[in-house]
Amino acid sequence: MRVGNDEKKAVGGGRLGARRALPPRHTVAALAGLVLTAGLLAGCSSSDGDGGGGGGGKRTGAPANGGAAEKGPAYKGPALPGLARQAAWSLPVEGPMSIPVVLDLGDTLLFAKDSKGAYVSDETPDVENGPAHSLYSSDTPEDLVLEFRDVKTGAVRKELQVKADSVTLTTWHEGKPAVAVTTSTTTGSDGLTKARTSTTATLYDSAGGLLGKAELPEREAEEDSSDSEPSTGRSFIAEGYLVETSGDTLRLTPVDGGTARTVPCEGFQSGCGFVPSTATVLADGGDNLFAPLVTDGYYPGFDDTGLSPRISLYDVADGKKVWDSAKVTPPEGAWVRDDGKTGELSVLRVSDGKVLTAWDVNPLGRTGVLATYDLAGGPEAVSAFEGGEDPEFSPRGDLAAVFTDEAASVVQVADGKALWSQGEGENALVPLWFSGTGSVLYGRTLETETVLAVDARTKKVLAKDLSDRLVPRFNASTGYGWVGAFNAGPGGEVNGFFVFPPAS
Repeated sequence: MRVGNDEKKAVGGGRLGARRALPPRHTVAALAGLVLTAGLLAGCSSSDGDGGGGGGGKRTGAPANGGAAEKGPAYKGPALPGLARQAAWSLPVEGPMSIPVVLDLGDTLLFAKDSKGAYVSDETPDVENGPAHSLYSSDTPEDLVLEFRDVKTGAVRKELQVKADSVTLTTWHEGKPAVAVTTSTTTGSDGLTKARTSTTATLYDSAGGLLGKAELPEREAEEDSSDSEPSTGRSFIAEGYLVETSGDTLRLTPVDGGTARTVPCEGFQSGCGFVPSTATVLADGGDNLFAPLVTDGYYPGFDDTGLSPRISLYDVADGKKVWDSAKVTPPEGAWVRDDGKTGELSVLRVSDGKVLTAWDVNPLGRTGVLATYDLAGGPEAVSAFEGGEDPEFSPRGDLAAVFTDEAASVVQVADGKALWSQGEGENALVPLWFSGTGSVLYGRTLETETVLAVDARTKKVLAKDLSDRLVPRFNASTGYGWVGAFNAGPGGEVNGFFVFPPAS
């Protein structure tokens, strides 16, 4: 069964569209939000539940903790840098359009089967796309079996029978991956009343346990705007919060109960919007004035009533302000006018008591200086470096691969020191992503458009001229990686979906 391509249903999938007024797709390491349109019921526990409502949640009889995966095809392709030579487990594929689509839930990979037992599948994804955010979408609800497989062994941990018109990757508290299953029913127009749609959404954790459920009242059927653009007048779920946008107000309500918070947004003509595809908040009219919805327990606030635009951070627990960009010193290289006015800035993340920011280097370009500040420290940056337009971070966040002036470099985020930079006579390497352990950097050369893999710390070439269909996607929590292909590699001998442990 081939996966659907309905952008309205695929609430988290796909690449970003127009780049203007959008956070870079790699810079903010957030997962997509779930598009909703109304209030949410009280959260449920993460233990096995009946899954009721739109999710169904019925077991199909597979053991909750099964043994190793059934024996699949052997991998006969080239070595993949960052991964072991032999696959830990595999699944067969029957043709170029039968590559299983999977959602990365951390310790599990999520597959879906249709009513005939065939995996929801597609062709090998484009190398620039990265991991999938949308597993399935359809105009009408269909019966599916969700299959939660242990990423290390391939064992089926749990199976759930659901009726769904979309299955999408989202996030729970602390950025934990979750899956959202939605079912919508549309009542057609009788000629006088407008067509209306009601939706039920059910969220599950990586083990298939029920997290929460949304019952949405009927709404008028309408053409939704793209989930890769700032949105107002709609509701979403991300980071375990119901995100309601209306006019210039953006409100966060915990799905599992607790105090709601409102994102401060002052001095902007249309307030602040939410970008579902990256789970970020973007100030109206700003190209680079954005921050994650919630990062390490903090939500943002925006202000443009003074000389320079500013971003503050607030503790979701008590709503108190803990950091303000107006009280820090812009890093060297950031754009600052003679009167002290600075350009736009963004908050990329908070981690280990430090705030990673990006500042404009000029009023027109998208390149920025990345600077780290102590959350509770002084005004000076503890590290800073030029971050290019769209830096790629290692899974642990300790390294950044940047592309500036037609050359790549890898920088230590903690101190801003470059481990290496490209020099004259080298093909410009545009970073794609790091391996799951952060030891290998994959990229595509700008001139020859070939895929390379290099040692992340030394720049040593580990593989060149890699097939686009054999560039692995990686699981950050385990270091495992996977490829799915048909008739690929030397002699066309790579046929299957293969999951590899990290290289020792």
